[in-house]
Amino acid sequence: QFRCMKFQKRALDRYLRFLSCFPRRTENMLVPSYDVDMMWHAHMSHPQMYRCHSVELAGFVPWHDDSVGVKKDERNGSRVEFCFSATAQLYLQLFKESYRLLDCEYRGFDRPAAWSYEGSIEQQLLALRPGAVMIGGPSAPGPSVNPIHMDAADPRN
Repeated sequence: QFRCMKFQKRALDRYLRFLSCFPRRTENMLVPSYDVDMMWHAHMSHPQMYRCHSVELAGFVPWHDDSVGVKKDERNGSRVEFCFSATAQLYLQLFKESYRLLDCEYRGFDRPAAWSYEGSIEQQLLALRPGAVMIGGPSAPGPSVNPIHMDAADPRN
């Protein structure tokens, strides 16, 4: 279904609406649905466009933190689940359509058991640049990558 043009068009429309929610959010983080997250990662893979479009649509470059994930058995009642519900409520209020779509609830696979935020490139980048936006990709960057080069908020990247 993810290769279907109809699915991708709807995902793009939903992503642009999601991005426009950032200036309207309160203290809660916005949590993307699976289709929105796919579009977000695709957008971040073009850092100059991502930065330009984000500033234009949201007023700033939103931080995308994939490390916030919660183990499946701990999701009920978690902060991520609470914020996903708050995102869905805001989306419904603004666009008069449900954010919760059955084919968009799938969240992908959990991180490998050996993965740790401690020492990760995400942690290194955040320590160097608190306002950074991690550039996504199909696989994790190698250990020799300079974290600064992974900052989508930097117009030089």
